[in-house]
Amino acid sequence: MLIDLKENKSNFFLNFKKNFDQLYDYIIIGSGPAASILINKLIKTKKKILVLEKGSFGETFYDNLESDNFKIKSSSRVFGVGGTSNTWSQVYSLFSKTEMHNFKNKNIWPLSHKELIYWIKKIGPKYKFNIKNLGSEYIYKKKFYLRKFIEIKKPLKFSKYFKTKKIDMIVNCEVKTIDNFKKYGVAYFKFRNKVHFVKSKKLIICSGGIESSLLVLRSFKNAKLRNLKNKQAVGRYFMDHPKCYVGEIKYPKKDLIKKFKLVYKKNINTYTGLSLYDKKKRILNTYVRFEEKKFFLNFRKKIMLRIFLEMEPRFRNRIYLKKSSKKVDLLLSKKENQISKKLIKEIINFFSYNPKLEKLDFNKDKLIGASHHMGGLSYPKILDKNLKLRGLNNIFCCSSAVFPTSGSTNPTLIICALSERLSEFLKK
Repeated sequence: MLIDLKENKSNFFLNFKKNFDQLYDYIIIGSGPAASILINKLIKTKKKILVLEKGSFGETFYDNLESDNFKIKSSSRVFGVGGTSNTWSQVYSLFSKTEMHNFKNKNIWPLSHKELIYWIKKIGPKYKFNIKNLGSEYIYKKKFYLRKFIEIKKPLKFSKYFKTKKIDMIVNCEVKTIDNFKKYGVAYFKFRNKVHFVKSKKLIICSGGIESSLLVLRSFKNAKLRNLKNKQAVGRYFMDHPKCYVGEIKYPKKDLIKKFKLVYKKNINTYTGLSLYDKKKRILNTYVRFEEKKFFLNFRKKIMLRIFLEMEPRFRNRIYLKKSSKKVDLLLSKKENQISKKLIKEIINFFSYNPKLEKLDFNKDKLIGASHHMGGLSYPKILDKNLKLRGLNNIFCCSSAVFPTSGSTNPTLIICALSERLSEFLKK
């Protein structure tokens, strides 16, 4: 059954009492890619499922967020059934093995790289992630780590997976807080200035990377989730993929660059990301790509260089509530700055005929926030290996908020793989 809180029908409470005043097996908060994969799996168990979505079908709206440093794009915080898949261009690549490591070369994710690839292959064909087209990553001239990125121009909209009568769903329903009550997960929302709640055996947060953390923070503020461990780490270790154009390569080795540049095709774009390679130690996988652009009133095409940063998880970077507003602090670290400068220098030395005459340099002031919000409920501080919040019996999170490292590629493919893995755990 579908209930839209904006319709404000007089029989809402009758429907609510009849259909929602019951114990659900699963309550899923959010309806983006992660939630859709869970739904696809869990409806086969014939359990009672309720989805709560802040937006609705056919409508998409955005939410602004204050940020003291990198601006967080409002268009990256999409609300509507289907989540960010309503607006995103489906860009994906594989996480490298080292991107799951800390700087002591130790895997700090809840699963191994081999397991991650296993889950990616399971969801790939059904959700338009053609992993075979990515090919293998490789080392180029012992200098650069290369991998392929794919961008689908007509991406899959995950909203279609919620058009089923096998689940209950409330849209235009903003979950204000959640709690763990005995053996149940409880979600609270407002309607007609009154607080209502629904309860379940298991509650799964599948909101966006920032929204997941804000939900837990609001719950603290309202004296809920008292048994959650490591509360001081909630909202911390926030990461993004800031990016910018570095400028034009004036003296490009075009034949060499041609192998790696962004290629536009009818239904799909592809490009190669080039990162620094270091055999001995784990370094940030910040990468650049070449883009050939023709500017107005300019007869020749320019080779532009664009950089995408991998950020390291730092306690200093955070999502937090301040009085009635919500904010983000996101500063570049010394390591992130150094790696970016070094990468651009190496690219110029290798791909330009006259490196000394090139005026390209990394300027952190040019960076703009990307749309990939990660961390805030990071494993292992907040969650266990099955993505259950520590200290709570039955509340899980499956969103980019759980990422302990950011890598340097669109996180959606990884979120989908984690969701497939979580669904198998919940079914057991």
